[in-house]
Amino acid sequence: MQDQDYLLTTRQVAKMLGLAPYTIAKFRMKKIGPKYFNMGKNTVRYRKSDVLAWLDRISKENRI
Repeated sequence: MQDQDYLLTTRQVAKMLGLAPYTIAKFRMKKIGPKYFNMGKNTVRYRKSDVLAWLDRISKENRI
């Protein structure tokens, strides 16, 4: 498995982005965050490549 394909928890994504896990959960509820997978009851995972792609997309959208 390549580094970009690792599945991350909400807590890991929050740490990677410097945000609170609650903020990542709010992004998920509002459908404005990176793609995620429901792996079962109360189990959410993010593919690292999806998080990085989301960061790239929002950084381009916010350019002046």
